[in-house]
Amino acid sequence: MEGVHKLIQGLQTIVTDLAQQADGHAIQSRIFASQGLVKLAKKYA
Repeated sequence: MEGVHKLIQGLQTIVTDLAQQADGHAIQSRIFASQGLVKLAKKYA
């Protein structure tokens, strides 16, 4: 059971990191869009 618990913790860490990266991309996309950089905004959306 210990191994399963560690596996779940590791997977949660990975998912959390990916979610934070996705949020960062969304924010960066909005910043680019607000500056009129449409191509970059679309790339980061």
